[in-house]
Amino acid sequence: MEYFNSLYNRLEGNNEKQMQLFLIRENAINEIHNANVLAQLHTNPSFTEKWTKLTPEQRVVEKVSIAKSVGKSHVPHTMPAPKTDGEVAFIIQVNYEPAFNNCISLCIQGGLEGLYKSQIYLKNKSKIMDYNIIVTNAAQVDLSKFKENIEILNSVYDCFNIKIVEAAENKSNDETNKPDKKEEAPKKKGFLSRLFKK
Repeated sequence: MEYFNSLYNRLEGNNEKQMQLFLIRENAINEIHNANVLAQLHTNPSFTEKWTKLTPEQRVVEKVSIAKSVGKSHVPHTMPAPKTDGEVAFIIQVNYEPAFNNCISLCIQGGLEGLYKSQIYLKNKSKIMDYNIIVTNAAQVDLSKFKENIEILNSVYDCFNIKIVEAAENKSNDETNKPDKKEEAPKKKGFLSRLFKK
């Protein structure tokens, strides 16, 4: 919720963009309701006990966190990818699931906002950084709604050039999407994963 609020507040004065961002959040919450994610969590007594003590506002925060977690489960890889000219680009791999279109979009927004606030951005803020979303669309479904959400994010982050690229093969563990140096992967992925959770 932290990174959602950060962008939402920065868009103050632009009611249209704020509403578009708000709808992504609300639709993500609807998706976890429709998929009975909360009902499944309530099978755990400790979650139910915690839930009953939350205020309505705190429950919204919790739902957003759950929606982002669901979205993150469809984002197996996020990593920086140095460009040939020495500038930094980013690659995010998405295993697209239409039932969680907005959860995935909300997760991506968190990652973008995290980068926006990070030292990586501060060192490169005079440049527009490429942010490539590699989408594995195993079910071959229509991606128009996902593309609409990403275009909204592209329009509110002028520091990123966000592109959707459909994967040539439906392989979520494609070796070409992994860092060349295995010893660097945990550190980089860990840093980017933390950004996507806020």
